[in-house]
Amino acid sequence: CDNLALYEAFKQGNVKLVEYLLQHGAQTERLGEAPLTVAARGGYLNVVNELVEHGAIVDVDRGEPLRCAVQEGHQAVADRLVAAGADPSAIRATKRSRRS
Repeated sequence: CDNLALYEAFKQGNVKLVEYLLQHGAQTERLGEAPLTVAARGGYLNVVNELVEHGAIVDVDRGEPLRCAVQEGHQAVADRLVAAGADPSAIRATKRSRRS
């Protein structure tokens, strides 16, 4: 996969490498779990910022990045995703599933 380096860089929270790869043509989406979802789940705000700035779809997989950020308690990441246009209803869906 051409984006394996990007995938590994954001999983590790390596912002400098993510930035470099994005500047040199790495794509923000790939088959399987979206990079933004993994970064949001890990609480990597700087990586989330880079991905959003390079065109990552904030509501990928019906809002999975936002749901993951909320579930893991990463409020700053959740706030950034909402500010970038993520649908806040993903948060409500997370809260409903916790009550069930």
